[in-house]
Amino acid sequence: MYLFDLLKTTLADNRLCALATVIEAPEGAGAKLLVLPDGSAQGSIDGPLRGELILRAQALMSSELSETFEVGDARVFVEVYAPPRTLVIFGGVHTAVPLSLFAKALGYRVVIVDGR
Repeated sequence: MYLFDLLKTTLADNRLCALATVIEAPEGAGAKLLVLPDGSAQGSIDGPLRGELILRAQALMSSELSETFEVGDARVFVEVYAPPRTLVIFGGVHTAVPLSLFAKALGYRVVIVDGR
């Protein structure tokens, strides 16, 4: 499975992941590494840089932040993809409609619970 297919599947499953991209290095830019919270990773980054990126990506995933940093002589951007947060609204009353629309616009996954 190609790296972007794996990323697409991970995002479709609403799972947390991070994509590390080398943006500057003596060997050239563009190498990528997809890291999951359990430390498993796939991509074209190998050697000591791989281990360091997995550790940094795991730390960034715990805070859900993306960051650019230097590792040795490489400059790397790690983008964290977090699943959307869920807003549960109890009661399908008149205020639930604008609240759910507002929450959706902010990127929340909305669940409305109503006993009717």
